Amino acid sequence: MPALRLEPYYSVKHYPLLTTWWKARGDECLPADVLPPTGAVVTHDGAPIAICIVWLTNAKTAHVAFPIVAPGLRPKVSYAAVTMAIAGAVDLACSQQRHS
Repeated sequence: MPALRLEPYYSVKHYPLLTTWWKARGDECLPADVLPPTGAVVTHDGAPIAICIVWLTNAKTAHVAFPIVAPGLRPKVSYAAVTMAIAGAVDLACSQQRHS
């Protein structure tokens, strides 16, 4: 299993990539100004391979959405990456709630 790393989602950096992954699956991506600026990205050798977005709220809740992996990954790597991206988004939401 390759070494995977977690980093924050930055829309300016990651949104163009996110749109190509959605289009590769035959879907259209939501506009950049509709998606929140918060999420988690999983990388392998510095290249993003999974993303999960999280909408934070002013209540004690958040909405984790749209986990996606790069096209062409092996199933085992896809599973590990998307699981890590979801966990990273949940951790981000929990840490933001503790700071508010």
